[in-house]
Amino acid sequence: MVDDWTKSLISASVGFAFGMLAEPAKFWIAEALRIRHVRHGIYKNLSFLQYWIRKANEAHSSGKDDIATEILSQLDTDVFDYYYSSEKPLVWRVPQSNYIRMIYTLVRPALKASTLELGQRIDQANQAIDLLDAGVQQMRLDVSLLERYSAADTDEAGPWEAPRSFPTP
Repeated sequence: MVDDWTKSLISASVGFAFGMLAEPAKFWIAEALRIRHVRHGIYKNLSFLQYWIRKANEAHSSGKDDIATEILSQLDTDVFDYYYSSEKPLVWRVPQSNYIRMIYTLVRPALKASTLELGQRIDQANQAIDLLDAGVQQMRLDVSLLERYSAADTDEAGPWEAPRSFPTP
């Protein structure tokens, strides 16, 4: 018969061994979840930008330049900029991060109030959206995530509600 002291020693040893083996898995799982969080945030923002840049383009095409200017001036790349500045190693581990970075590099000047005229800002934003569409067609980007957060099928911005101050073209 095994006495209580031996049972306790065996139990503690097994728990210690399991904890030592599971510790690396804990870090791997936590990092995978953080990468997933960053990826979903970036894709939500891409979908949001895609929807509203298309709305700005429609407004500009129909001669409503004041609405197009208002829409572009209220959009930003803060989500990507935040993750890129504070979680850069995680951003780099997001699949196709270089491609996503190119899209944001193109869209950023169009959204900032600058010396560019409205037509140039719309063209710059459309280049970014064309690059995003090409990435979808070439399966470079995660189509299911963009569709999940897409607002193209509705008049509303889907899960990302339109800010109240956004005019509707």
